[in-house]
Amino acid sequence: MCMQAEDGTVVELLFKGTLEDGTVFESTDERGPMKLRLGKDPVLPGFAAAVDGMKVGEVMTVKLSPAEAYGHYDETAVQEVDLTQVPEGVEVGTQLQSPNGQTLRVKAINDDKATLDFNHPLAGQDIQFDITVKSVSAVPEVVRP
Repeated sequence: MCMQAEDGTVVELLFKGTLEDGTVFESTDERGPMKLRLGKDPVLPGFAAAVDGMKVGEVMTVKLSPAEAYGHYDETAVQEVDLTQVPEGVEVGTQLQSPNGQTLRVKAINDDKATLDFNHPLAGQDIQFDITVKSVSAVPEVVRP
C-alpha cells in the first residue's frame, strides 16, 4: 500500500526553492532530505498544500505567489532609527535580531540614521519549489494516562 501525504503524516522529501530568475534560495541538496509532519510543523502554507496528497516517488513543481509564500512587501515594515540604536560596525545587508526576536535587515545607513527592514528577505516575490517525496509514514498517536 502506498501512503499519501496527509495531515499528521511524516513526509520525508527533497526540495529546491528558486526565485523567478532561477536563483536557488534553499535546497536539501547538501543537507539531505527534510522530514515534515504535515499539518503540524511550520512551513509555508503553499508548500504544505502542494505536499498534501503527494505519494512516495512523486515529483511536483509548484509556483507560489507572495500570499502563499513569504507575504507581500510591506513598506510600513521599514523604519528609520538613530544609528546609535544598531550595533556598531553594521553594514547594509546585515541581518539583526530585534529584542522581541524578529529578524530584520539593515537596508541603508546615512549619516546618523539606519533604515531597518522588518520584511522577510523574500517578501513580495514569486517563488518555485521542485519537490520529491521520498517516504510517507503514519505517526502513532500518543496516549497519555
